[in-house]
Amino acid sequence: MRRAKDQLALLWQAFTGDKAPTTYRAMVDAAGSVRRAAQLAKCSPTTIRRRLKREADSVATISTVKAQITAVGGVRAAAAAAGVSERTIRTWRQQEREGQQHGTRQQKRMDKLQHAARKAQTAAAPAPKDDVRARLRQGILQDAQARQQSINPRRAARISSSGARMQYTAQVTVISTDQMTDTRERTQDLEVNGDVMQGGMQAWLDGGSDKTVLGKLSEGFTNGYLHSNTGAYASGAKWQFDSFSQLSIRQTSPGSMKWGD
Repeated sequence: MRRAKDQLALLWQAFTGDKAPTTYRAMVDAAGSVRRAAQLAKCSPTTIRRRLKREADSVATISTVKAQITAVGGVRAAAAAAGVSERTIRTWRQQEREGQQHGTRQQKRMDKLQHAARKAQTAAAPAPKDDVRARLRQGILQDAQARQQSINPRRAARISSSGARMQYTAQVTVISTDQMTDTRERTQDLEVNGDVMQGGMQAWLDGGSDKTVLGKLSEGFTNGYLHSNTGAYASGAKWQFDSFSQLSIRQTSPGSMKWGD
């Protein structure tokens, strides 16, 4: 059995299509304001503002090409990280010194260098334990308002009404009518209709706990998937998601045939 992942973060990514926020800037944006972020983190707004400034200052220290070259270990390492020649790296550095603008065609390569520099900086000086960050992230993941602001309303409505394509690996328990249980890891890739998805989506939007959301998805699968698969299970059987280790929820085309139709 695989170790269960953070179910709240996994559900956030599955329902919204985007990874759960981890930086202070992203988490404050999800909360809607510094004051509300402070409430979720159980600290003062001043504490959140200080964390935002510290984070911004940290990013600023490697915002230049020169700093990025130093962070990754020199011109040769920078070239490897960006996927360009050493000559190109030296050109970027010279353009920066002279105040010239870099070409837009080079931006993706430069972004790769910046990403590598941040990664190297983090590895060289691991961030200290931050209880405020942990509390804020947990508060964001559990908060109904943050969840609702994070998801495109059209996506939420379409998944609830038209269903979705679900790709997952999960620990699942199937309970038969005579209460015999079959618990094992299952991996599936299938399309399910809106009746299967609606309860789970609404529970997530309402700020339900991970157990509540999994419970609603289990109900949807019991009624819309398990009972429609009559060749394998009797109508009284129950489907129960215990935990997900991987979950992807994608919109499907309205009118396509799905389990539960």
